[in-house]
Amino acid sequence: VLLFTGMRSSETLFLMQDCLTHEYGYWFLKSKVVKGQPKDIPVSEGWLAIDLTRDAYDILNFFCRLTGNAFLFSTPFPGYHRS
Repeated sequence: VLLFTGMRSSETLFLMQDCLTHEYGYWFLKSKVVKGQPKDIPVSEGWLAIDLTRDAYDILNFFCRLTGNAFLFSTPFPGYHRS
């Protein structure tokens, strides 16, 4: 996802289930720009999602639904925290 969208790794942390949208004839992953922005800014940015990116999104979204986690990139174990 990072390679094909140009997102920073910190921006992928804001990708959630159903963040894929179709606008203006193109597919976008909705997240937010982190660099140089206040932390409380709402999700408003979209990164172009080519076919391979949409395939990866579908797989990640499947695991979100399976584990009950709303974020595409996170631990598959709810309530897990590193010590």
